[in-house]
Amino acid sequence: MNVRERIQFHNNLAKSSPEIDQKNRIQGNLYKKSLLLSEKITKIRERNNFELNAPKNHLNKDNDINRKEVVAANKIKHCFRDHLEKLEKMESEGLYTNKGFIKTTYNGDNKSIHGREYYHCRNKDHPIVYKPSEIPSGVENGSFKIVTRKDDRFIALEPVDINDRFQTDNNFNDIKDIRSMKTGLAVSTKLIIACNAGKNVFDCINYGDAIPDSAFKNAANDLKTLHQRNGYLRDIKPENTAYDGKQVNFIDVDDRISKDTDQQDLKFKLHGEQAICTRNYITEKLLGGIYDKNDRISNNKDVAKYLKAADEYAFLLTIIAATTKSKKLRKAIISPTSDRNTRKLGLLNKLYLREWVDQHVKSQHRDRVRLLFSAPDEYAVPNNDIYLSDVLKFSDK
Repeated sequence: MNVRERIQFHNNLAKSSPEIDQKNRIQGNLYKKSLLLSEKITKIRERNNFELNAPKNHLNKDNDINRKEVVAANKIKHCFRDHLEKLEKMESEGLYTNKGFIKTTYNGDNKSIHGREYYHCRNKDHPIVYKPSEIPSGVENGSFKIVTRKDDRFIALEPVDINDRFQTDNNFNDIKDIRSMKTGLAVSTKLIIACNAGKNVFDCINYGDAIPDSAFKNAANDLKTLHQRNGYLRDIKPENTAYDGKQVNFIDVDDRISKDTDQQDLKFKLHGEQAICTRNYITEKLLGGIYDKNDRISNNKDVAKYLKAADEYAFLLTIIAATTKSKKLRKAIISPTSDRNTRKLGLLNKLYLREWVDQHVKSQHRDRVRLLFSAPDEYAVPNNDIYLSDVLKFSDK
């Protein structure tokens, strides 16, 4: 059924239904692009062989399901007609494209979701999402984004600076099959809807919630997969990871970077900010190997190796902070002093670090991990073919 036939179908329904005003018939231009239409109405009519506006006395107790389907079908009919008219108006004003999202507000009888805003991707590349109505109990924000609404399924984020704008290309082709990397859809330049990936790992650490080391296994393997594709997250830290009770997930992955392997020259695709980092989870020497003096990606031939080492260093600190039994080592990582540096961090916590490494790192790789912890820039080049997931031991718990 093409678009013209669909609209004619709805107009025929309007003619046969006395309760529907004829002025609501769909008029005007037809669209070149096929529009989403539930086939539910047609299937109901074919299966049950009765008119959608059948009188109530036609339905007995045995046909209660049919009655409910009639009600549902009529709702679909009305909503779809309104939807087509809305799109026609947008097209006439030059606003309709096959990209972006359409916002639909629920104004039905279910009070628990009344007023909820749903976002439908016009080209069907992304699933339907909605903006939660619950306001978070505490402040959850980073340097650029703040959580404004939250429920068990979705999180709504808006810019910290009201003058900032989000990029809306929503290109996740490089990570769409990597399950632990949770993306957020920019449904507008001022709103991102992201899946709720669990409790923030930073909060888990602060509140003493235990995270087993096994919960990091999938994320470590997924980070290896990304690195093998020449992709890098660039801003890993406890605040950008979440624990869902089973595994740790990467969140806020919008600022990742991908190397174009088809080019002989060093070329990278930026998915977010030009330069991004969190100072407590990277070193000055790594920064010097990644960015030039203008905060652009360096043309250093080993820049990809430094990007990999920076990801692994930050994720190693995150894992240690979440799993160490030493309160001193944990505090040194998540609440560092202003004069902290990697060598000082390693020296002051040498005993606790040795205990952690002996428990969580394969024996043949322990020196390599100690080097990553204390001097990640020296680790970067000679260890580029070894991945963090290869050297760690994960329990079966």
